[in-house]
Amino acid sequence: MAKTRRPIFRESAMKQYLQKREQDILPNTVSPPFFTYGWLVVLLLVVAGTLAWSSEVPTFMTASGVITAQTANSNAAQAILFIPTQQATKVKAGEVVQLKLGANGPTRITKIVSVRPGVVSPTDARKLFALDNGAAQVITEPSVIVTVGLDQSISTQTFAGTTVNAQVQIGSHSVLSEFTLN
Repeated sequence: MAKTRRPIFRESAMKQYLQKREQDILPNTVSPPFFTYGWLVVLLLVVAGTLAWSSEVPTFMTASGVITAQTANSNAAQAILFIPTQQATKVKAGEVVQLKLGANGPTRITKIVSVRPGVVSPTDARKLFALDNGAAQVITEPSVIVTVGLDQSISTQTFAGTTVNAQVQIGSHSVLSEFTLN
């Protein structure tokens, strides 16, 4: 009598093995939370780039000047700034100015009151404003004269003839332009 061959594996185990082979198996290289965090980082980079593209940063130039009286009878002071001719076209009335009075004096933020038309030589500026030797040192080249109003806390008696260093806002530029190569 011939012996029937019995398989060495059970029939249910073979079915299960074949079903697993037929299923689609995705590689487990990236976990779902990591995939979500990756898209979140990409989204944040896009938002940061958009903000950097649209945000503006003020542009400043430096100038020197001196404090004088507004009128002979007034106790209020004004600052006269001497803007080099190369940058004079960028300056206009109403621009923001940050003034530092003297070497260790107070700092004030104010606005340009007027821009005098024409260019003045250093000699003419010294005569026009009767500047002494110390204050005359701030004028080193032909300049455009800019008048800046000061508040009442700065009196002519205290600060007249004091030199000032100014940061004049002359415009703005994009944040991204800070990262461009010159």
